[in-house]
Amino acid sequence: MSECGRLLVQVLRLSAQLHLSAQQLREDDDEALHRLRIALRSLDALLRLLPTEISGSLRLRVRACARVSGVLRDYQVLAAQLPPGAGGEGIGLAQATAWLQQTGLLQQLQTELEVWPQQLLLAEDKALRRHLAQTRRRQWQVLCEALEGDSVDWHRLRLLIKQVRYSAELLPGDRPIRPRQLRELRRLQVLLGDWHDRQRWLELAQGVAALQPLQQRWQVELVQLSTSLPEVLQQLARRLH
Repeated sequence: MSECGRLLVQVLRLSAQLHLSAQQLREDDDEALHRLRIALRSLDALLRLLPTEISGSLRLRVRACARVSGVLRDYQVLAAQLPPGAGGEGIGLAQATAWLQQTGLLQQLQTELEVWPQQLLLAEDKALRRHLAQTRRRQWQVLCEALEGDSVDWHRLRLLIKQVRYSAELLPGDRPIRPRQLRELRRLQVLLGDWHDRQRWLELAQGVAALQPLQQRWQVELVQLSTSLPEVLQQLARRLH
């Protein structure tokens, strides 16, 4: 199977996963949002490998869904930090869930995904393979440069790692990233995710009385992560070469 064919299979698989997760979200499945966001991130990673004229419109829809579902995920994770019996009303969890379902963004994305494969199949295979290879090399170079910079933007780095990791796992290409390198990227993504979560929780917890006792712990954890991350970044930069 050509690389274009493998990419199409992955997009169709993720489209089905997205459809199922959206249905489960409407049925109040607790894990549906997590699965939906994985499908969105994976789709975005694949679409970023493609030329803009093929992927641009669809990527905009994926990113819009990711932004809205990301807000809901923040509230869902924060609600899980509440003491037993406190409920999620105080942080607007119910309102955020209704917001995602009422925007219509997921339905619009699903509609475009149904017809998009035709656009991919019209692309010239040789030029597409060349573009995929060039994009992978560029993404890897940008990630390495971000790790080695004097002043690392951790939020940007977290997004770069997600992009490189998801595209490598879904569409390895002719020169796949080594398993050891993928393990290192996953490890750093987890640490950066923990750092980002604490920042986000502290921001959202302002004015939520039930979460006041937790804010000091989150602040301590944020400081600990901020202290340990620079050394981990240096280690990863050395191991990726």
